[in-house]
Order: sequence, then structure tokens, then C-alpha cells
Amino acid sequence: MKWFTDLKIQTKLISSFIVVAFIAAVIGYTGISNMSLMNDNAQQMYNDRTVPIVEASNALQELYELRLAVAEIVTTTDPARRTTLKEEIQAVEKKEEEAMKKFAATNLGAEEKRLYEEYRNSWEGYKPEVEATVKLALSGDIKLAQEIESGKFDLISKRLTEELDSVIISEEHLADSLDQEIAHEYSAASLETEIFLGFGVVLAIGLGFFIARMISKPVILISERVKQLKGLCVTNLGSGLEALSHGDTTYDVVTGTPFLEITTKDEIGDLARDVDGIITQTRASVSAFEKSRQTVNELISEAGILTQAAL
Repeated sequence: MKWFTDLKIQTKLISSFIVVAFIAAVIGYTGISNMSLMNDNAQQMYNDRTVPIVEASNALQELYELRLAVAEIVTTTDPARRTTLKEEIQAVEKKEEEAMKKFAATNLGAEEKRLYEEYRNSWEGYKPEVEATVKLALSGDIKLAQEIESGKFDLISKRLTEELDSVIISEEHLADSLDQEIAHEYSAASLETEIFLGFGVVLAIGLGFFIARMISKPVILISERVKQLKGLCVTNLGSGLEALSHGDTTYDVVTGTPFLEITTKDEIGDLARDVDGIITQTRASVSAFEKSRQTVNELISEAGILTQAAL
């Protein structure tokens, strides 16, 4: 990590902000990706499962209406009503085919395609029976029309109803499976987002503490060393000089401020080296003071000897 501690403070802070921004970007990208996945799953649920169920249900409803209309046309004695019912039957047949056309246009699985083909085969055999029944009813051959309606027509109608029920049930099963899959993907996506978010928060906090400690620890050390330098070396040196100026050569200047020895190449390291330089200069000043004090003591001693000799 020495390469990092040697970086300038500005570079350290900018680098830390970039890391935090990258973490936020990863968390945001993960969240957006998961939301996109949820949206795709919702679209798939609607297009591939909801629409087929709705259209198959519509087809089943139209089939019920078609059976009722055919049952009424073979029982009514009103010619005008028969003509109206014929038009209604044709309209219902058209709606039935439109509904199943929309169903077939969706994304069907192999089983749904098989069920749809069974329905189509039954429907193609059903339409002639409807046409024959309606034609006999319109011509007045009610008895034969009723026989067809209660016989083959009713049999095919029931088969079509069962086939449409099978289609709807199959689609509902697929919808349930897809719903479970979506729920599982949602849980996994939520867990992934929570993990990234938790990791990002822990990493950002840890990085903040790391940078704060990296900067504050040497700053505190420098501050304490400057206070020690001022309170011990500089103060004692000043006191010694003052004592010397009053002729007191017995005052010993006590020092003991150690060097910081901070080797980083950032602004804090530059400041520490400046403080170490001040300590060096202070020690040199104390050493010079001691030499001066010693010289003064020697001069006083010599002066005393000369005085005694003169007497």
C-alpha cells in the first residue's frame, strides 16, 4: 500500500470518490438490470400466458353462445327470428375463429400446439354440422335439424368444449410455473441487489475510515511532536539563553524531541520532513548554546585564575 500512501492527498481523495462512484454505478446497474428482468418477465407473463388464456376463454364463451344460438334456431317457429339467428351464428363463428387466431399467434409450447391442432380439427368438422343444422332449420325441416343438433352437433360441441378447457388448463399450469419462476428470479434479484448494496455501504464506510485514519494519524503525530518541540526544546533553549544573559552559566538545556521519520511522499510527508528539519535546527541551536555556555565557563575560570595570580 506504500504506493497509495505516497499519493498526494488530493489524489487520494479523488481516487476514493471514484471508487465510491464506481460502487454506486455497480449497484445502480444491478438494480436497473434486475428491474429490466422483472419487466421482461411481466411482459412474458402477459404475452405468452395471459393473452392465450384470455383468448381461449373468449373462444369458449363464443362456443357457448354458438351452441345456444343453434339450439334456439331449431326450436323457434318465427321465420324472422331464424334469419336473425343465422346472422348471429355467422358473427359468433367469426369471433370464435378470431379469438383462436390470436391464441395461435402467441408463443405456444409443444403441448399447447398439440391441443390447438386437436381443436382446429374438431372445429373444421364442427362448422359443416352448424351449417347443415342452420340450413335445415331455415328450410323448415325442424325435426331433422333437431336430430342433428342433439346428435352429432352436440357431440362435437362437447368435444370442442373439453378441448378448449384442456387448452385453458394447460395455459394456467404454464402460467403458474412461470409465476413461480418469476418469484424465484425476483428473490434472487432482490438478494443480489441487497448483497451489492450491503457490500457497497460497508466498502464505502471502510474506505472512508481508512482514508480518514491515513490522513489524521500522521497529522495528529505531527501536531503532538510540534507541541513537544515547543514545550521542551524551544522553551528550555529560551530559558537557557535568558539565564545566560543574566550571567547564569549553570542552566542545562534539556532536549529530547524525537524525529517523526514519516517517509510518505505526500503533503503530510513534506510537512513531517519540515518539522524534522526544525528539530534538527533546534538541536543544533542547543548544541551551539552548550558550546557557548562551556566557553563562557572557561573564560570565567581563566579570569579567576588570572585575578588570583595578580594578587
